[in-house]
Amino acid sequence: MTLEFALKTTLALAGISNFVQAAELLSIRKDWSDQKGIWRWRDLRQEYRSLSPPIYGLFTLILSEKGFLITQAFRIVSSILLIACLWLPMAQHISPLACWITLAGALFSAIRWRGAFNGGSDAMNLVVLIPLSVAQLFGPDSEMAVRVALGYIALQSVLSYWVAGFVKIREAEWRQGKALPLFLATPQYAVPTEVVRLIQTSPYGAWVASWGVMLFELTFPVVLFTPKWAPFLLGIGFVFHFANAALLGLNRFVFAWAATYPALLVMGQILAESLQPFL
Repeated sequence: MTLEFALKTTLALAGISNFVQAAELLSIRKDWSDQKGIWRWRDLRQEYRSLSPPIYGLFTLILSEKGFLITQAFRIVSSILLIACLWLPMAQHISPLACWITLAGALFSAIRWRGAFNGGSDAMNLVVLIPLSVAQLFGPDSEMAVRVALGYIALQSVLSYWVAGFVKIREAEWRQGKALPLFLATPQYAVPTEVVRLIQTSPYGAWVASWGVMLFELTFPVVLFTPKWAPFLLGIGFVFHFANAALLGLNRFVFAWAATYPALLVMGQILAESLQPFL
């Protein structure tokens, strides 16, 4: 995979991730409408009154129902342009602007929800968008800027898996296979009853599944040092996130983390080439 193709693919996957996030927000407009929404701006804005009048006025303009609707609509259009960068040369010329508009939409969404609307997937979305947007400032021909951006994305992706595994393996309940059944039984995820019953009635299966998840997450950094095996390992990662989406409803995680995979592939190749003289 070339650096240029990795950049285009990352932009396209980030576009898909942001398109899904913006579309989901627009689909629940009634929940954040100024009239009857449970997240209406006139209630949320109380937390921002300590800001300077110009910034508070800007937030009121952008984060009220009409402003937020326009912001997310622009985010959808810019996301489509990022997706088109993969195969339409014309779209590549406006990818810097599209990238910054997409980032602005994601940031204003984070401000409105006071952090993240959908947890880790929103955070990873920003991890991808911010370095991509900064790299666009140096122009498409700046190989160093692209390398730094993709390197940062790859590092954050690896750490996200490894830290998750490290936190789990430190807990006795995860090592004993007891945490996973409890987690799947949490009502907020609405895991199918058959799956919950199966994992609860099979302690050995729960133990195997728990250790499978932990070992996958803890060994994920290997993807940067084994470029030949990287596609296979990332395939496991995609299946892992797809299973989480199917069982737990974490559909945003599939696209948010998939957007980091081209960076992992190309940085693994670059790292292997740089280490070749020492091997």
